[in-house]
Amino acid sequence: MQEFCEITLSKIINDCWQGTPPDPEDILSFQKYIECPDTRKAWISLLNQKRISCSFEVPDTTFPTLGELMNYLLDIIYSVKDFQIARKCIIYSQTFHNGERVYLQSLIEDNSIWGDLVTWERMLRLALAEEIKVFAEFCFEDWDCVDELNMRVRTIMISQIAAYAHIMESFRLPQPKIDLFLEKFGKEYGLTSDLQFIN
Repeated sequence: MQEFCEITLSKIINDCWQGTPPDPEDILSFQKYIECPDTRKAWISLLNQKRISCSFEVPDTTFPTLGELMNYLLDIIYSVKDFQIARKCIIYSQTFHNGERVYLQSLIEDNSIWGDLVTWERMLRLALAEEIKVFAEFCFEDWDCVDELNMRVRTIMISQIAAYAHIMESFRLPQPKIDLFLEKFGKEYGLTSDLQFIN
């Protein structure tokens, strides 16, 4: 079944990138199987392959279809709180575009998942965990003092919080919501003064 799903997903992706409207039956299969976590990962993997191959442009004829599929995916991941996939969707929405360089983000930025601050909070926590893990795994320096180590981690946190605040702005979230986001993490991590420059 998983192999069948991946073949169908691959066909949909290829159709979209070739400007051929996907078969309605394939769309129905997408809607049925995208609820499965493995299918969602397979879809994201196929999009990543397009990104790696620098196939950024989607024909105008199927660009709206790709937007519809991504919105359907976002509805599912919002309902099941799959915020890791949500992070990937942001990346690809700012990667793929049509011939007029209208980015996929413009087709998904009104999805309800982005209006919920919990979405952004959970995505930020995932990003922080990843960045700090990478820092811990690949940093072999002998730290002379704990203060220096804490400063490095603090810098990572400020950078990630600022990055997500800017993404929220690009997704046209109201400034008061962005301010609440910054206030929450500023207080939680003792970074209030460091984050003031973002406003």
